[in-house]
Amino acid sequence: MGRRLLWGILGGQVAGARLPELLAPLAASPDDAGVLDALGGEVAAALHDDAHLQVSAAQTLTGFYRREIEAGSTEAMVQLGDFLRTQDDLDGARAAYQQAIDCGDVRAMLRLARLLRGDVGDAEGARGWFQRVIDGGDAKAAAEASVDLGHLLVMFQHDGDGARAAFQQAIDSGHAECAPDGHLAPADSGAAGDGLMGLLGDYDGIVASGERSWSARISVQAGDPGSAVMKGAGIITSLAAQAGMPHWPAVRVEAVRDDVLDEDLARSQLPELVSVPEAAAILGVSPQRVHQLATQHAEFPQPAYELKVGRLWFRAGIEAFAERERKPGRPALARAAG
Repeated sequence: MGRRLLWGILGGQVAGARLPELLAPLAASPDDAGVLDALGGEVAAALHDDAHLQVSAAQTLTGFYRREIEAGSTEAMVQLGDFLRTQDDLDGARAAYQQAIDCGDVRAMLRLARLLRGDVGDAEGARGWFQRVIDGGDAKAAAEASVDLGHLLVMFQHDGDGARAAFQQAIDSGHAECAPDGHLAPADSGAAGDGLMGLLGDYDGIVASGERSWSARISVQAGDPGSAVMKGAGIITSLAAQAGMPHWPAVRVEAVRDDVLDEDLARSQLPELVSVPEAAAILGVSPQRVHQLATQHAEFPQPAYELKVGRLWFRAGIEAFAERERKPGRPALARAAG
């Protein structure tokens, strides 16, 4: 099925046709991560450019998974849940995961917990499922769930002690591949930040890191700001752990629509400056009086710049000074004569 689907996406299959050129590296090195990444990029680009192809591919995959499920494959149940989650069909994904859970699949519990945390915004529900995995007896799955639980406790419930205990439990599990990097000791934030930037590439991610803080911004599809916060925070938290970023508690999480962000970025971020005439207009005095106030009034703002052509002040400072001087009980500024 996979070969037929790739043929359909990357050029179509005709009688007697040779394997499409893009698939030749995969045939030669099926386990090469670089080859798989390159092929994934080609597939994503092809689907992005053709809406009808997206629908056809989705129907083909869904049909394949459902046939495998009818044959009794719990793995197909989990994979169908993963696929439906990428299609934003959260109800369908939950149903597929639940079907696998009912068959005793512990991976489906992890997937459901991550969906609840990252897509639905149900932190408490996710916490319950993570705990079920931890208590379930599968050591490796329990280690993964402990790391995920630690992220949830830090990011959404601000429980630093609980998170530390969860991370320590993962470290003590003996599964080094699951243990969190940099959560109990300082991390190389520069290298980890570069790694996180790479992992967030699919989300147009931007990362800034320093000695005492780090931040990340990504783009996600969500129905409302609350869902966007939960989904984005879940993605960043999960990938930050893979990159080895420190687990410092979150101090700010916000969601902004793309159009609003574009407007903000287009707007000048520099503070507005005013010259003597403009300051005079704000204060309702003559330019000469501004010069007097600047040299004689102890509370008059200091100029931001002193140029050959004159002084410049921050508009906000001049406006604040004017507001203070207009309060009752303070001597009025000398007004300009008409």
